[in-house]
Amino acid sequence: MPLDDPTKIVAVTTADKVFEQMQRAIVEGEILAGSKISEPELAKQYQVSRSTLREALNRLEKCHLIERKANVGSRVVQCTTQGLLDLYFVREAL
Repeated sequence: MPLDDPTKIVAVTTADKVFEQMQRAIVEGEILAGSKISEPELAKQYQVSRSTLREALNRLEKCHLIERKANVGSRVVQCTTQGLLDLYFVREAL
């Protein structure tokens, strides 16, 4: 039995698509580091509901691309040299 069945269709949700588009935009600098994330504006931009957008934002937070603070909102994470070195050393130790 082959592991990868080319006839198998993988379901991709709208939240998956928004996550991938936002991830690319953050990595490529289209959404600037440190910029505030406005849920209503992004929901309108991607033409999705806010609940779908929140699913994508949750995934971005788990990937450490954005940070969320209660009663403050969400921002794109700013990478510092020290932060990247710390992350590298932790991963190396694992």
